Amino acid sequence: MSTANIYILRHATPERTDVPNRERPLSNRGRHQANALVPILEGLDLSAIYISPFAGTRQTVDPFARSASLSIVEREDIRESTNDEPIPDVSNRMLSAIHDIITSHPVENVLICTHGGCTWGVLYHFDSTFDYDDYKTIRTPDLFRVTVSDGD
Repeated sequence: MSTANIYILRHATPERTDVPNRERPLSNRGRHQANALVPILEGLDLSAIYISPFAGTRQTVDPFARSASLSIVEREDIRESTNDEPIPDVSNRMLSAIHDIITSHPVENVLICTHGGCTWGVLYHFDSTFDYDDYKTIRTPDLFRVTVSDGD
């Protein structure tokens, strides 16, 4: 039986600006958080990094990617959710992306750096009682593991 660990990382703290969300950089605190993630992520034996096409996700994983000499792959399907996108739709989009990523990495540990709504979508799939109040407890950054075995 093969097993893959998918680590879902919500990006670090963004700058509070009027810059469009896709271009919003990390704050000073967020850059410190990104650097503090390096030893944590180094302990996960990661073989691949996927991010949404938003600046904050790239800036969150850049320090680790450089340290581990891993390239970063952008995927549009793990982008931030929109206000009018129902959580079941976010969940389905994220699960489709995870399935596609697992197909490429069936026995590896993979990092997906995304956003709070997308993290909620994944957690909601495994626990439909994970509601909006639970979503509000997801920190920036925050890390969750999803283990997938053959047949899941």
